[in-house]
Amino acid sequence: MDEKGKQNVRVLLIDSIKNNYITTFKKIIQEIKDTYNDCSFVDMDLLAVALEYNSSVEMVETILINDKYETLNYYYNNGGNRKLPLSFAIQKNNFEVADLLMEYGAKLNNIPYYILKTSISPENTKYLLDRNLEISSILINNLITDNMIFFLKQIFNNCFFNNSFILTLLSNYKNKTPISKKQFYNKIKEEKEKIIFNESLYEIAIYNNNYEMLNLLIKYDTRDKNEMCNELYRLLCNKEESIQNQFINIIQCSEIKLKLSKKLYDKEKILKLIIGNNVKNLQNYINKNKVQLIDYFDKTNKQDLLKLAIDNNLSNRMIDLIIQQCHYENLDYYITMDGTSTPLLYFTISQNKYRIFDFLIKKGANINFGNILVNLNFDNLLNSKNLKYLLNSNYELHPILLEQVMKKKD
Repeated sequence: MDEKGKQNVRVLLIDSIKNNYITTFKKIIQEIKDTYNDCSFVDMDLLAVALEYNSSVEMVETILINDKYETLNYYYNNGGNRKLPLSFAIQKNNFEVADLLMEYGAKLNNIPYYILKTSISPENTKYLLDRNLEISSILINNLITDNMIFFLKQIFNNCFFNNSFILTLLSNYKNKTPISKKQFYNKIKEEKEKIIFNESLYEIAIYNNNYEMLNLLIKYDTRDKNEMCNELYRLLCNKEESIQNQFINIIQCSEIKLKLSKKLYDKEKILKLIIGNNVKNLQNYINKNKVQLIDYFDKTNKQDLLKLAIDNNLSNRMIDLIIQQCHYENLDYYITMDGTSTPLLYFTISQNKYRIFDFLIKKGANINFGNILVNLNFDNLLNSKNLKYLLNSNYELHPILLEQVMKKKD
């Protein structure tokens, strides 16, 4: 058959699919098979045509029977967008056809998210959940990022203590199936942990200033309220006060709102006492409120109290309290200075804070950590005073280090 003849056959097939002429379609296919043994020469995705024209289940199945597909989990272009047959059927809310495709081997969980998200709508979310779409942590993160609130509501409402869970409990009760208190609590625990809530979910909502999403997560997060509050605190504590207040004002859960407000207030109160070098009042505040500094600060770049203490030349007593309260078990670590990672001790001596430098060594910092001498020389900060000071403090001056210093001087 020449190309013109093939094109005529394609037109006839498309017309029969478009108008749902199943008998005509079968007749054309049979004639092709009788004459040419197979239909491969047609070179056309008949299933894609059927999906485009919302063909009936009978027509789609006729195509699947007569035009053998090695797999239904394949990609094709539709209007410039990549689709899979199943994703397109779901997008068009053609659920009977979608079910048929799955019977013939299409896999719902084989649809990548970038395609799935173009198919999701309020009309098909229940279908997706009823057909056991895998609710993974990655999916939840993606839905939050793309602000798919309508789908997340459906997921949360269907995942936790749904009809299946309730019917199982009722069945156990009706059949007098014995269940211990421990088993019951384990079932409740498993139900609550179907979706893992963590700080990363809240981080996305806060980053996008998505107040509705934030409240949705808080509503369905079954964890301890203190744990939730601590995560929200970590995400908000370094933001401007006006932004903190914006988020606090929109939080609908009164318990979280109260706890978070108090914690942010306490942090500012504590920070003022620290910067003011008021050790006595800080200790009284800690004891009275039964808190620890580590509850409010950690060693992230924006919350490192030791760096803050060095910057503000705080007393040894205050630094000692910070080390104890924030559990600084290792003082040999790097901080960020002017966008560069640098050892804490180097940061101290580069600012000529010799008293603090001595105290940190006394508290366990290793003077030989991080090539202090080389860094001082590289940054053009090495002078006779700090060189003599380092040597008198038992700094190990290896020949290689000395050579590096001399090369820089040259």
